[in-house]
Amino acid sequence: MSTLHMRHMGQGFPVVLLHGFCETHMIWSDMAVALSADYSVWMPDLPGFGESKNLPDGFSIEDVAEKVYADLKEKGLEEFAVIGHSLGGYVALAMAAKHPEAIRLLGLFNSTAYADTEEKRHTRNKTIEFVQNRGVQRFIDTFVPNLFYGPRREELADAIEEINLIARRTSKDSLVNYTKAMRDRPERLDLLENFDKPVLFIAGEEDSFTTQEDIHRQAQLLLKPYVQVLPQTAHMAMYERFTETSEFIKGALMEVVG
Repeated sequence: MSTLHMRHMGQGFPVVLLHGFCETHMIWSDMAVALSADYSVWMPDLPGFGESKNLPDGFSIEDVAEKVYADLKEKGLEEFAVIGHSLGGYVALAMAAKHPEAIRLLGLFNSTAYADTEEKRHTRNKTIEFVQNRGVQRFIDTFVPNLFYGPRREELADAIEEINLIARRTSKDSLVNYTKAMRDRPERLDLLENFDKPVLFIAGEEDSFTTQEDIHRQAQLLLKPYVQVLPQTAHMAMYERFTETSEFIKGALMEVVG
């Protein structure tokens, strides 16, 4: 039986949108409206976020992917496009590694197939320590603004507040368990190199979570690439560049699935 909260809009070929760390399906609200005119859009809350029940402690990104895939199958989705933001991209990659036959298009939205560097793993460990000692809200207050491009934060103040309110709902257990799962996830460059379906890659030039070199290196691996690198954009491109990203996704979907 499904334990994931999942919102559905529209009719047509299924498009699954996976949110990122400390987010819920709500980050996709505007994107879903844009896509649902032509597609059946499915937006789950990942386990432990929003209205979805958590997985047992010690879960992996692969465990999350299997849970999402099982729920999509239960909904009758045999083949679909999947686009994941940040953490959602890691889940989408794990799903593509295990169930490539189900995925018509794989989308990495401000995400990466690289594993954490040693420096990043150290940062994850510091995050866990900070949250355990000082709580979720103190972490969120510093974490969320840094997801957006600095010079545009005043302009995007409403979006930052929206994400802050969503993120504050995250439980300490979910935040810590997902931080561990992201820290320990494997590199999936081989999947990008060998995946014989189209891969959509959206990145921000000012995203501190990845580098320009990493973006271009991954793009060069793709057999069937759709790549958009956005200037003056950080980690929340669906808010920072909604028009550009929504049109790009619609164009790729039109070419791939009609």
